[in-house]
Amino acid sequence: MNAQRVFDELHTLEKPVPRPLPLPTEEQIADAESRLGVRLPPSFRLFELKHSNINAGDLEPLVVTAHGPINLVEAVESAWNDCGLPRRYLPFAEGDGGYFCFDLESKGPEYRVVSWLHESRSTARHWDDFATWIKRHWIGELNF
Repeated sequence: MNAQRVFDELHTLEKPVPRPLPLPTEEQIADAESRLGVRLPPSFRLFELKHSNINAGDLEPLVVTAHGPINLVEAVESAWNDCGLPRRYLPFAEGDGGYFCFDLESKGPEYRVVSWLHESRSTARHWDDFATWIKRHWIGELNF
């Protein structure tokens, strides 16, 4: 699925906010990757660089430039260290009673996306990649 087309479609559903988050720089993303010890999927890197300040619906993806609970590095470290999320999963958003994650053991660089549930400590649903997840889950929820 073409990520840029999906991002463009997501922007058509955007609600303006008075002060959107600043978009990160390449250096900030590289620093986050270094701190986490992972390379982000190319589509998610593009999302962070150009689209991570979007406000569309209730979903708030984890963002490199955010402070607090939606900061990517802080949230990932908390999920791994405090919530029991296996390190094979890299969370990028909270929702559905758990996290939406990249499965780092799947075929990269565009990793498969899974829904990991806190209660059962298992995965429930999956999508082929980040763009497919946006189209089918995020945009799908907004159009419901």
